[in-house]
Formats: sequence, structure tokens, C-alpha cells
Amino acid sequence: MLHIRCGDDIMDMLAALPGDRLRSIDPVCEGPLPQGVEGREWHSLRARFIARRYGADEAEIAAMLAAEQAELEASVDQEEVVLWFEHDLFDQAILVRLLSWFARHPCNRLSLVCIGKHPAVPRFLGLEQLSPEQLRALFPQRKAVTTAQFILGQVAWNALRSPDPRRVVALLDQDLSALPFLEAALERHLAEFPDATGLGLTAALTLQAIAEGCAKEEDCFQAVQDKEGAPYLGFAMWRAHLYDLMNGRQAAVVRRGEGLTLTPFGESLLAGEADWIAANGIDRWIGGVHLRPDHLWRRPR
Repeated sequence: MLHIRCGDDIMDMLAALPGDRLRSIDPVCEGPLPQGVEGREWHSLRARFIARRYGADEAEIAAMLAAEQAELEASVDQEEVVLWFEHDLFDQAILVRLLSWFARHPCNRLSLVCIGKHPAVPRFLGLEQLSPEQLRALFPQRKAVTTAQFILGQVAWNALRSPDPRRVVALLDQDLSALPFLEAALERHLAEFPDATGLGLTAALTLQAIAEGCAKEEDCFQAVQDKEGAPYLGFAMWRAHLYDLMNGRQAAVVRRGEGLTLTPFGESLLAGEADWIAANGIDRWIGGVHLRPDHLWRRPR
């Protein structure tokens, strides 16, 4: 048996269950997912993005991604593979990627544990909030992945990798009930596309938090988490968005002393009276979409 989890958070608790464990570490909710890129080229592309965006070592990340892929390929010989996921965009993006992969590389039995709430946790954010006993109690409740889930996983992963964001928009009109948390995750994905102000939702929530008095990075991050319906970014991932706001040609945020504060431009953005892209341009990947001044798609406000 092999247990797959997106990160380290519950790996120690999973050790109490029979079988081996594998981390799926690539945060595919962020950065480039271009169509047609696979294998070593994919590992190189994603490692370069992760290293530059979050300050990691590129060669080390590439090696980790390659090792993960090798373990994934070996997993088809396991008696059972169990996927452990929750409801937020971080997890759902990795989940549909794995479902798409296993649809093309069938294993003996693929099972899924995926929850969006728990009776013991008033505001459920993730499996790491559970005790070892509560986590183990989910194991017998795992369900075999269905044909409908395999198909939807493939469709959703292809939509996320499409250069046309309207593929995701159109998918929201389809029946997504096979993966009950996918709809909200896709809506959150689309919310990262710029609106009329040129900002995605993470940047907008960050400006709001600073305007409301959050001066320290840690406090601002927590305030953004509190504003999210299902938080999906870790601190380092969120901080990269903050630094974008600080390092544009026309900055929206500056550091004064030990605290963060909005510039007049940042205040204008928050009021809907300015356009980040007009002032700073854009060169950003969101899934399969490479946003540039000549290839721009804005979500309705």
C-alpha cells in the first residue's frame, strides 16, 4: 500500500497506517502549467519556477520532483494507492493532476480520502488539524476512485493547463459532482486572474489586510488566511505575492521601519481607481495561461 499526500503535514501520522508514504510536493496551484511539457522538461520548468519564486535550490527541487515521479511510476504495482486530500485549491489542483496520471497509468486499486469539514474542528482548514486517532478513523472510510472521478480529473487538469482560461470557465457549467470540492477550487483559481485593477484576489486581500492595520508580514498573512473561504497558500507562497506588490516599477506596498504600509498607488488600487498592469506591466503564468500585455484576460469584477 502507498499513501500519497501533498506535503509533509500529516506524514508522521500516516506512518501509523500500513504501507509506504509519498509526498506530492509540486504546488501546481501556482506558476506555469503549459500544455505539451512533460518528463524532464516539466521537472526543469517547475523546479526553476519554485526556486525563483520561493527561494529554494533549483537542482534540489528538480531532483525531488524526479524522485517523486519515479515512486509514482512504481506505485502501479502496489496492491492499493490511497490519496489523502482536502477541499482547498492547493489540494484539488494536485488531486486532479494525480487522477489524470492514474487514469493513464492504472494501478491495482486507487482510493481517496477527501474531506472539507470535520465534526471535531469548528473551522476545518486541513487534515493536519486532526489528531492521529481522528486521521486513522478516516482510513476505513476511504472510497475507491470511480470512473467519473478519473474522467473529471483528466478534464479538469487539461482545463487548468489550457492557454485559454475560458476552458475553466466553461467547465464550471458542467456537472462537477464527482469531485464535490472542485467547483469552489476552480472558482478560486479564476479569482487569481487580474480584474479591472490588474490584481488577483491574493494581492487584493493583501492590500486590504495592510489597509486594516496589519503591519507585520506574519499578521498580514494570517489576516489574508482569515479572509479566504478555504486558504490554500503557505506563508512562503503568500509572501511571494506580497513582494510582487513591493517590487513593481510603481510599488503598492512599502516597508516603513518594521511595518508594511500602502503607497498612494496602493490606496488607489484598493479603491478601484488605478490599474497595476498599466503601471507595471504583467508577465505571469496562471496555470496554462501566460499573461502578458499582448495576451491578457481579466476576470469580471
